[in-house]
Amino acid sequence: MSSGTKITERYNDSGYLQSNPTWHAEDSPWKARQVMRILERNAITPGTLCEVGCGAGEILVNLSRQMKLERVEGYDLSADAYAICSAKSQGNLRFFHQDINDTEAHYDVLICMDVFEHVEDYLGFVRNLGARAEYKIFHVPLDIHVNSLFRNGMMRGRAAVGHLHYFVAETALATIEDAGLEIVDSFFTAPFARDGVPHKTAGARLMAVPRRVLFSLSPNLLSKTLGGCSLLVLAR
Repeated sequence: MSSGTKITERYNDSGYLQSNPTWHAEDSPWKARQVMRILERNAITPGTLCEVGCGAGEILVNLSRQMKLERVEGYDLSADAYAICSAKSQGNLRFFHQDINDTEAHYDVLICMDVFEHVEDYLGFVRNLGARAEYKIFHVPLDIHVNSLFRNGMMRGRAAVGHLHYFVAETALATIEDAGLEIVDSFFTAPFARDGVPHKTAGARLMAVPRRVLFSLSPNLLSKTLGGCSLLVLAR
């Protein structure tokens, strides 16, 4: 069995589910707020929206409640994730255990939140999404920073959440541009902020204060030193 096969199977053999039993649903309200923020910053009011790699589906549940959307659809290749999200289908919200590129679907906005760092051919993946929507929103964890290098954080993340590729802000933006998309807007996100995602460890709670202080001074400097940031990117 190739290493590539093993990487793919962890999302379908309950391996990922056992390590992440909520499939990160607790982060979803905050992520939905980031999506709404970048849409509002750019005066984009979509009628149709989809998420590729929708996981538990909670980001779309939140967006469908807070936005006037004609059609909201999620795609995920994981049978485990689909078992969770498909139960949340209702009204204009639907989920598919399918590759979006095997469909003719097209949307005003496509979101892809913390996904392409998991994909072996990440450039091809981003490039193929370009034709699926007028606007694309990517949320990219910035895993390369001094704190992570000293604490071997990238290898822990590889084991726990399956990251295969690691980024700083500049390489995240370059990846999207290299895939043929145009950057419209981007900003750093702060999941450690008071209105952010729940702190999962005592260490994360301890780091939250210095991260908030440094983030207020320079998000880019924080992203390369203490870490904890991600980058939200709007492209077309």
